[in-house]
Amino acid sequence: MKFVTCEVLNFANVIGQIYLTDMFLGYSFTKYGRDVFSLSQEDLNNRSDPMDQVFPKVTKCFFQKYGPSGTIQKHDALCVLPLNIINEKIYIFLYFWFVFLAAISAVWLIYRLLTIISHDVRVSVIFARSERMVRKETISACLSNPDHTGLERLGDYLLLYLITKNVNPLIIKDVFERIAPEKYGANDEELSALKKSSAPDMADM
Repeated sequence: MKFVTCEVLNFANVIGQIYLTDMFLGYSFTKYGRDVFSLSQEDLNNRSDPMDQVFPKVTKCFFQKYGPSGTIQKHDALCVLPLNIINEKIYIFLYFWFVFLAAISAVWLIYRLLTIISHDVRVSVIFARSERMVRKETISACLSNPDHTGLERLGDYLLLYLITKNVNPLIIKDVFERIAPEKYGANDEELSALKKSSAPDMADM
């Protein structure tokens, strides 16, 4: 559950970063990248660039300084803000990066929810990770310990998944066969013996 909580916190962190950045930029960040992307194909001379609205490169400046007589003089001028040329590139990258992270985190949470809800999904995930070297029946037996609670079985899945991920597929089959309950192994042996005993009868026919 701590592992799943960390995954939820990852998603919450991305959403929080998007909200804080949006608030910092005057609530224009959430539509910033979308507007830039939608206007990227339009004529440069006719379009209203959203990057210029959020990060203006030329603006009106107001200066106050002492004149020759010692009084304060007020001056209006146009100021160039070269730093905003860099800022607009940084925040357009952050926009798409946050969207990418949020999408990946959301999809991963859906996947995690499916593995929590469905036993068959857990079996299929380990089966695919083991490169189909371990039978689904064996995996299911290892994940269905009757002495464990539902939460403990989820822990069994996480541990066995990580073992499968880091162990050679040629070895993982032996690992699961040793972990599988003895009763399940006995049933497999009886079934194998039954098949062998029935083979001569089929040959005579």
